[in-house]
Amino acid sequence: MAYHADFFCVWRLGFRDLSWLQGYIIKEYFLNYRLHLSDVTVNIVNGAIDYHRSGAEDWRVSLIETGDATMTGGRIKRIRDYLTDDEAFFLTYGDGVADIDLSKLLAFHKAHGRLATVTSVLPPGRFGALELEGNLVKNFVKSLLVMAQA
Repeated sequence: MAYHADFFCVWRLGFRDLSWLQGYIIKEYFLNYRLHLSDVTVNIVNGAIDYHRSGAEDWRVSLIETGDATMTGGRIKRIRDYLTDDEAFFLTYGDGVADIDLSKLLAFHKAHGRLATVTSVLPPGRFGALELEGNLVKNFVKSLLVMAQA
């Protein structure tokens, strides 16, 4: 799964406490993650599992059920109870893939004192584009495809 590579980058940089806003398929993946990376003995009578050797990473993953019909803002709002008021957090949404040094990104964010810091990639403009002025987002322009479907 491509998500493994994304999470491995987070883990190796020391960011190990993750929240995933998704449904049952992702839950099944993480609930069985350690099992699939380990040598195990299963007691068939009581279901007990002894893990002998595991290649699982040192992660703590919160799996937040947001519901299939919840829109982007609603999904983000539902993690509020899992955060503290003074806590910075990273959020990725959609299908963007990037090689970002999260330690440097966090330092940049703190140095600029903004409410949020946005990173983006330059994919084909299916949905639209950010208009930037230096490091500040000035506008979001919808693509013609999105406007035609509205």
